Amino acid sequence: MNAMLPSWGTRIFFTTEFPLAPLDSSGYAILEMNGPQEIPDIDAGDREVFSYDDPYYAAGTGGVTPSAITIPLYFYAKDMGFQALLWMRNHGASGRFMVLFQDQPSAPTSLGMDGRLVSPGPTTAEFSAVVTNCDVDSISNGGVVQVTLALQRTSKVQWDLPAPEIP
Repeated sequence: MNAMLPSWGTRIFFTTEFPLAPLDSSGYAILEMNGPQEIPDIDAGDREVFSYDDPYYAAGTGGVTPSAITIPLYFYAKDMGFQALLWMRNHGASGRFMVLFQDQPSAPTSLGMDGRLVSPGPTTAEFSAVVTNCDVDSISNGGVVQVTLALQRTSKVQWDLPAPEIP
């Protein structure tokens, strides 16, 4: 595995069918993203999408689309996670994504019967999404690639939170 770039403690894992990744018995690989810098709008909620041709438009009803998430990342060009995300974008592939907060040292290692990543324990957020963009913003002299990753959520965020601290 390549050396990881700093992420200040927050880590992101994802499932993929990327052909070069070591697949488990379910046919998926669980890979870690390298160097996430921030994860805005992870649970921004759904936004209503109206069709002007819909006869119910005037009544104020419409479909709902889960929020999109844009994540700035830093990778090494030879990193399997980076190449898997590019492959997912090029193939319109969806995957399961799990954000692990600084207080969770373990990593997800399997998928549950429902196809979701199994949380290693608090504190995590898990959702499914399609990679809609994986633009390379810049490449540095050390072979570090700065990428803007765009995910279109296709499920609600499932939180695994610790017990609250009672003052």
